[in-house]
Amino acid sequence: MLGVEPLAPMELEEERYPFNDPEWLFEIKYDGYRVLASTGKEARLTTRRGADATAWFPEIAESLQKLPRGYVIDGELTVLDDMGRSDFSWHGGYGPMFGVAD
Repeated sequence: MLGVEPLAPMELEEERYPFNDPEWLFEIKYDGYRVLASTGKEARLTTRRGADATAWFPEIAESLQKLPRGYVIDGELTVLDDMGRSDFSWHGGYGPMFGVAD
């Protein structure tokens, strides 16, 4: 099984002042769990603090099983409400979304 223990998700880099630079791309900040998803013998989701989150998100783990072995994907697991806003409290019965970090 491919392990993700020696790897860590990319961390946020904060800036003191806002800036605008055509060389930079900006993206929405989703409110959820930062995870590494790996595809080995079995799919595995690991939080940035090292917790195994695979059982928390069986739909995502099931989807990862369809990928070839050997992938490690850095991303944010979140739930979007009916307005498309991330909802860390997971209320409303909506399924999880895995946004991949670039």
